[in-house]
Amino acid sequence: MTQLKPNCLNGDNIVDLFRSQIEQQGLNTAVSFQNRNITYQQLGEKSLTLALYLQKQGVCLDGCVGLFVEPSIELMVGVWGILQSGAAYLPMSPEYPDDRLRYMLENSQCKIIVAQDELIKRLATLVVDDVVLITFSQIAHFYST
Repeated sequence: MTQLKPNCLNGDNIVDLFRSQIEQQGLNTAVSFQNRNITYQQLGEKSLTLALYLQKQGVCLDGCVGLFVEPSIELMVGVWGILQSGAAYLPMSPEYPDDRLRYMLENSQCKIIVAQDELIKRLATLVVDDVVLITFSQIAHFYST
């Protein structure tokens, strides 16, 4: 019978385990997509930047943040950034039909959605006025000034 390793039972949550991997793996590749790679350290920095930005936007513990991205490195940055902010993420695939996305948005009561820049126009047609749309370039610009 397979058993869990004892160090996995110490009460750490998934974000704590992620941070532990950043410390342990640092400069090793964390994510590869097409011809791009990022290290655990880079993933940690980018996702923490997103988490802090989301908190400045009013994301609260156990809130819901949508993530509207194609498969990419940004997908992983988005997932870990949202989780580190204390929120749950709502995965919204651009492959989903508009009706399904609208249904998900209405029923999740998501007030903030993170999206890739090239998807923001489509997303804007699906949301109501009080939903805040955030792009990765918006976050990068905010922290570079």
